[in-house]
Amino acid sequence: MVRPFQPITPQTEARIIARYTAGEAAKTIADEMGLPTLRILRFLRRNGVPIRPRRGMAAQRARNADILRLRDEGYSMVQIGEAMGVSKQRIHQIVKRGY
Repeated sequence: MVRPFQPITPQTEARIIARYTAGEAAKTIADEMGLPTLRILRFLRRNGVPIRPRRGMAAQRARNADILRLRDEGYSMVQIGEAMGVSKQRIHQIVKRGY
């Protein structure tokens, strides 16, 4: 059960910061503490802890860069989609947006 207004004690604050800075995901911390992930992230920001980008975003940006590179090299959207396991429609969206 999520309890959004549960107070965070000073000992809990220290544990949250230590766990997050050690590399643990905010969602994991939140789930184990019975708190919303957004509350953990807001708490970390208020305490000056830099928030890491979501793990999947870097991989998605790299994949999109590969798609754009292949398109620039002359491959068709169908060829790129088959090679990367992505639909032709999604390839078209990425190429159209340029990312």
